[in-house]
Amino acid sequence: MDAVVAAIRDRKRQDGTATLAYGSRAELLAHFCQLLDFGRRLEILDHVVSVFARHPHHKIPYEDPAEDMAGKAIPEYVLAQLDARIHLIGEDFTYGDMAPDVVKAMLRTVYILLRDTGRRPWEVRWLRMDCLEAQDREYILIWDNHKARRNRRRLEIGRETAFAIQEWLAIRRTLKVPARSRTFLSVQNRPDRQPIFRRVGGSSVGQRLTRLRTARTARPSRTGSVRRDAISMYAPAVVRS
Repeated sequence: MDAVVAAIRDRKRQDGTATLAYGSRAELLAHFCQLLDFGRRLEILDHVVSVFARHPHHKIPYEDPAEDMAGKAIPEYVLAQLDARIHLIGEDFTYGDMAPDVVKAMLRTVYILLRDTGRRPWEVRWLRMDCLEAQDREYILIWDNHKARRNRRRLEIGRETAFAIQEWLAIRRTLKVPARSRTFLSVQNRPDRQPIFRRVGGSSVGQRLTRLRTARTARPSRTGSVRRDAISMYAPAVVRS
């Protein structure tokens, strides 16, 4: 049965150019297992050993071709507005007993990660202390896709993004943090009922972005674009006009 599932998992299209879509392979496996069950109900497969059946590990791994791509991007001019006010991120923002400069450094790093990688806010929140790897002068971000339950995903990032992580890590290693935060890049000092990555209403986002409005200066495009949900959960909590 393992061989059958492996063959379905690697099944190619008729032209042999690529693997069948996840849905097609999952459906093919389901039909094969249904055929086995049907044959056993009719008692025409008595010669087939009983262990030749589907077991919990017989599944087609879910694959989302877009999971390593940027999310739905907000307009570039909005990013330009936020970048122009990056020095205000965390201004007058109290976060547990952390020093104001440390809070600003952490939130600035989180913003840069959201902006440059296109990861979801919770994916940035769960980044670990060892999330950055260097390979042949290139930098890799190690992140967990909780939505698809695919951990230790690898995403190539730019040098400036990697340097921002390294700068924050130098500060992060000097901090005394709660036990629940010891292995994570960001610090969770607030009670669970007031997490820093909180969702807020869209109207609040619009009001704050309006107050941040500056000249709509074009900016260079990035390989990763900040997601709309990242701004809706994060920007209002940390940007002060």
